[in-house]
Amino acid sequence: RSAKKSAYYNLKATREDVNTAIMTISSQIAEIWVEIISLNKKIQTFEEQLKINREILKILEIRLANSMSDFLAVYQQKQSIATIESALIPLYSRKKLLEHQLALLLGKPANYKIDIKTKDFPEISEIPHTGIPADLLSMRPDIRAAGLRLKAANQAIVAAKANRLPAIRLTASHTYSSDTASEIFDNWIQNLAANLIAPIFDAGRRKAEVERAQAVLNERLSNYKRTVITAIKEVEDALVSEKFNRRTLNAKKNQLKISQKTFKEAGSRYLNGLIDYLPVLREQLNIANYKEKIIQAEADILKSRIQLQKALGGAWFDKIKQPDLNKKRNK
Repeated sequence: RSAKKSAYYNLKATREDVNTAIMTISSQIAEIWVEIISLNKKIQTFEEQLKINREILKILEIRLANSMSDFLAVYQQKQSIATIESALIPLYSRKKLLEHQLALLLGKPANYKIDIKTKDFPEISEIPHTGIPADLLSMRPDIRAAGLRLKAANQAIVAAKANRLPAIRLTASHTYSSDTASEIFDNWIQNLAANLIAPIFDAGRRKAEVERAQAVLNERLSNYKRTVITAIKEVEDALVSEKFNRRTLNAKKNQLKISQKTFKEAGSRYLNGLIDYLPVLREQLNIANYKEKIIQAEADILKSRIQLQKALGGAWFDKIKQPDLNKKRNK
C-alpha cells in the first residue's frame, strides 16, 4: 500500500512538472510578445523622428539657398538622419529574430507569419502596498511537485503539511534583514523535519536500506527548502525590478520634457542667428533617445510583472485538461 501511495504521489509530482513547463513557456511567450510590441513602438518613434528630420533638412536647404544657413548645418542634419536610419536596422533585425523565436514556442516553423495587432502596452495595476504573503507560493507547481516528492519519500506527515510555508510577507522593501530571514527558514525546515516519520521496514531488512531511505528523505527535504527559498527570491527580484523600472520610467519622462523644451529654445535661437546648429541637432538626438528609453522602461515594467506572476504560480493550470489520476489509481 505504501509503495502504491508513493508511486501515486510521484505521478502527481510529474503532473506538476508539466505545469511548471507550461508556466515557463507561457511566460516566455508573454515576454517575447511584450518585446515585439516594444520594438514596433520604437520603430514607429524613429520613423516619425526620421520624417521630422527630413522636413528640417528641406528647410535648412532652403535657408542655405537663400544664404540664411551654411553647409555645416545641412551636413549635421544629414548626419542626424543617417544616425536614425542606422538605428532602425538592428530594430528590424531583432524583431524578425523574436518572431522566429515566438513561432518556435508556438510549435510553428520560423517562416510562420506572426501578426501582432496590439500597438500599445496593456495597462497593469500597481503592486499592492500591503505586500504579498509568502504562502501564495504554495500555488507554484514546482513547490507542489517538491512537496509531493517529499510525501512520496515519507508518507507519515504528522503535524506539518508538505507545502506549509513560513509566515512572512514579500514587499520588495527589505523589511526583514537577511539574518532574520535565514533564522525563519532554519526554524521552519527544522520543524518540518521534526514532524516527518521515517519509513518503516521489516525487521529483517538491512540497516543500510533504512539509511538509504532516510538519505532520500533528507535529500528531498533539502530540495523542498531550496525550491521554496528560490521561489521567494524570484518574487522579491520581480518586486524590486518593477519598483526601480517605474522610477526609471518617471526619470526618463522628466528628461524628455526638459529635452523638448531645450530643443524648442535652441531652435528659436538658431533661427534668430544667436547660436549655431549643433545644440539643435543634439537635442533632436536626445529626444529620440529618451523616447526609446521610455518605451524600453514600459516594456521592462511589464516583463517584471510577468516574472512576478510566474514566480507566484497560480490556479490557472486547473483550466488545462488533465488526466483523471484517481481513475488510473483505481485501475
